[in-house]
Amino acid sequence: MKRVGHLLGAVAELENLRLAFWKAARGKGDRPVVRAFRQNLAEELGRMGEGILRMDYPVGRYNRFVIHDPKERVIHAARFSERVLHHALMNVCEPLFERWLIDDTYACRQGKEESLRRKCYVRYMDDFVVWGRSAAELRELQRAIEAFLAAELYLRAKDSPYINRTSHGMDFLGCRVRPGYSELNARSRKRFRRQLRRYGKALAAGRWGEEAFQRHAQPLCAFAFQVRSWRFRHRALEDFGRRPYGLEPREPGRQLEQQREQLPVGEPEQEQPG
Repeated sequence: MKRVGHLLGAVAELENLRLAFWKAARGKGDRPVVRAFRQNLAEELGRMGEGILRMDYPVGRYNRFVIHDPKERVIHAARFSERVLHHALMNVCEPLFERWLIDDTYACRQGKEESLRRKCYVRYMDDFVVWGRSAAELRELQRAIEAFLAAELYLRAKDSPYINRTSHGMDFLGCRVRPGYSELNARSRKRFRRQLRRYGKALAAGRWGEEAFQRHAQPLCAFAFQVRSWRFRHRALEDFGRRPYGLEPREPGRQLEQQREQLPVGEPEQEQPG
């Protein structure tokens, strides 16, 4: 790969960092960490730019947590400041990478898994959905996709595709996607309650304090915040509060909900566009 020099200056440029912040904050503007970063935006971006030029901006301070879905996995999520840095790097470097990547590299690249030119198509990693006007059209598309996977990528679809009417909704990425909105699917609802019970037991047994309880429960709630889940969350937290390991003395479970602004009376329960 050909070397390209003098990129740090472009990455550290204030306008590039400001653009990177807005990309990283897109859809997350109500989160406390994003609000805090935005309140000191000039200072944060100035510190980041100086650190980039000195090549000593701190990275690797991941938020670490464990999920059980269904098996235990340790997740290391980048902090928000590092997400801004990621976007700043990609703003400058992505066009250069694109020149040298081979045509058969597809992940996270714009304009690529598109020779069929389907407008109604969504993909996240190896999960994807395609819409069509009829079942016959979708079956024909299925055959074309399977032929491409086998001939070009030496892969095959792991499950039989599910063809149904859009009005019936579908499970996708832990959600039940319906026309106009999304909600948690049955598996995600079960997982939410199971995890909340497990966290409550740790709180009651004294293994966690209230701060630790909320730190573990926030990622659980963050996923539910993105879809229509207001009633479900409140029912789950109310059930949690009636259990022997409930919310006394400071009701940490209910405090999780109070971190979000409550919807006005008469507003639909969906907080974010699905």
